[in-house]
Amino acid sequence: MIHAFFPEKDSTIYEIAPNTNTGLDEILELQKRPYAINSASRAYTNYYESRILIKFKTNEISSFILSNNVNINDCKFLLNLYVAAQSELPFDYTIQAYMASGSWTNGTGRRYGQEIMDGVTWKSKNGATASYWSTASADTGKFWYNNNEGGGNWYTTTYSSASFTYEDDADLQIDVTEQIKSWYNGTTVNDGFILKFESSSYNQESFPNTNISYYSSNTKTVFSPQLHLCWNTGSYSTSLGEFTFREQPIIYVKNFKSEYKENQKHRLYLGTRPKYPRPSFTQTNEYAVNKSLPSASYYQLIDGHTMDVIVPYSEYTKLSADVSGSYFDFWTSPLYPERWYKFEFKVIYSDSTEYYTSNDYIFKVID
Repeated sequence: MIHAFFPEKDSTIYEIAPNTNTGLDEILELQKRPYAINSASRAYTNYYESRILIKFKTNEISSFILSNNVNINDCKFLLNLYVAAQSELPFDYTIQAYMASGSWTNGTGRRYGQEIMDGVTWKSKNGATASYWSTASADTGKFWYNNNEGGGNWYTTTYSSASFTYEDDADLQIDVTEQIKSWYNGTTVNDGFILKFESSSYNQESFPNTNISYYSSNTKTVFSPQLHLCWNTGSYSTSLGEFTFREQPIIYVKNFKSEYKENQKHRLYLGTRPKYPRPSFTQTNEYAVNKSLPSASYYQLIDGHTMDVIVPYSEYTKLSADVSGSYFDFWTSPLYPERWYKFEFKVIYSDSTEYYTSNDYIFKVID
């Protein structure tokens, strides 16, 4: 099962604009910009960069885990950011997610508006000179990259990363399970994440203007950053027979509704019947025989407007089965109200893998 949390706050800090807060921007950016050039070779030698700060509430995560009897040791946490635009990507690059060190204020500034310093900037945690980023702790990361001191503080003991090539779908998904556990257990204070390019991404001089823009929590779209809590909840315990690929089963949802409430858990039972039942001498209607799908069966959720995959096939969307047949539980928390979504199913038979999609699986989330 997958449940989504939304950010408490997020902001981009820019080395090229070290006193500018961007706490209300609709965009978060990772970029490098050239600022020095070798007069002989005409090659860029140094770059300005930007970093992203983003924080989720530990108490929301803890409350959900406790109220739903979730074992945090059996969970995976995935940080998701969705690309708005990108340009001049290196052939390959890596994005790192560290635990930030030091409380910071979101602020009310924008990158291209009037310079506002009431929140986090490249130099300061809250815009004030008295709270410049400090390197007093021996367990913090690199303080600044090039010309302007600042750029945040982070713990180097635990970090996660994701690597890409220029051909990849650049939507960012990073496994941050160990960082969340550290906050949950009280080992480290939750000051959020700091996201940055891995240093070698800056050394490729042929890509002097790399930029990746992600939607922020202030976006007016449905692509706000999300933290996904993933865990297994179902079980496959049934005495029913299994459908085979040769039976060409038709799948339908027995208790399907056209609308589901936002931020709630729902359980759906799947009905199955053979498309072409074999003739047999029996008093039992073949369409009335209840069978389950194979244990290696999964669902995914897609956006009915854009057809983007919102919740992909994974071990956390595996179907369960009991005496009533196949079923699955899902949360509507990753979904937005007043928007249409659609289920799709993947079934792995012993001799084939089949995908099932139908307009009968479309539903709307309501508030």
